[in-house]
This record gives sequence, structure tokens and C-alpha cells, in this order.
Amino acid sequence: MVLASSTKDMVEKKMIYFFLINFSKGNDNFARMAINTFLKDAQSQDPSVRALSLRHLSNLRFKGRD
Repeated sequence: MVLASSTKDMVEKKMIYFFLINFSKGNDNFARMAINTFLKDAQSQDPSVRALSLRHLSNLRFKGRD
């Protein structure tokens, strides 16, 4: 998953993020892996990548542990 998001193309990155958000709704383990991907991209030097990552991280919804 991290390799998929390592692209420099913003259109591809947006599509990957959209997939991660939608697929993680029904899969808690996948959501936890997606969090790591978003956090990695949140440390990027590019401000638009950081903003996109944080925006999608805040939209992530899953049950998690009780």
C-alpha cells in the first residue's frame, strides 16, 4: 500500500487515497494500514501532498477497538 502511494503524480495519489478511504470502511485491518500510509505522506516536503494526506486521514472512518 505504501508503494502504491509513493507516486509523484497528484491525480494518481488522489485516486489511491479515494480507494483507501472507500475500501477501509468495511475492513478495520486495512484502515489501520491506510493510517500508516497517510501518516507517511503527511511528512512529505510537498505542502499539497501533506494537505491531501491530512484531509483524507481526517475522513477515515472505521470502528476500531472498543
